[in-house]
Amino acid sequence: NFEKFVVVEPSQAFISKAKRDAKNAHNIVLVNDFFENVADCFKDEDFDFIIFSNLLHEVPDPCDFLLQIKKLLSKSTVLYINVTNSESFHKLWAYESGLIKSINEPSESFKKLQQTSIFNMSSLIKMVNDAGFCVVEKGSYFIKPFNHEKMFLLMRDGLISEELLDGLYRMAKYFPKNGAEIYLTCKLAQ
Repeated sequence: NFEKFVVVEPSQAFISKAKRDAKNAHNIVLVNDFFENVADCFKDEDFDFIIFSNLLHEVPDPCDFLLQIKKLLSKSTVLYINVTNSESFHKLWAYESGLIKSINEPSESFKKLQQTSIFNMSSLIKMVNDAGFCVVEKGSYFIKPFNHEKMFLLMRDGLISEELLDGLYRMAKYFPKNGAEIYLTCKLAQ
């Protein structure tokens, strides 16, 4: 139940799918552009909730990006951020196995996707605090034993089931800092 739902997406493929999925929803606004280019268009909106999912590690200057976001928030707006986690179980395992030199070493997929920043929970919290936000909730999800490519092969070849994947999601409660993704729910600092 929402009055208006705004999606800003730069990928033509993703926005086309969103348009197909939302074709009969008149209260969904779809914008095919980079958020930085259109943020000023929404400065008079009153957002209850803003989601930046897997975005901060892709923008050239995430600190400046957060400062720009502040213009869209009221005191009651909730900001949700999630990013990939450098302290993910699979990165730690690769490091301890000698496969990578550092958990902060950019992976091939990181380079391919032109990602610019590597985060762990501490660095993400510091950045949002420095930008004038306070953390309401934090956590991680999905204990991923392998990288995306290997996980895909395991699924494709039937070596891992949906039940096992569900278990990996639930295991984050035992390893709260080591999920493949970390998240924060934030508000403006008082």
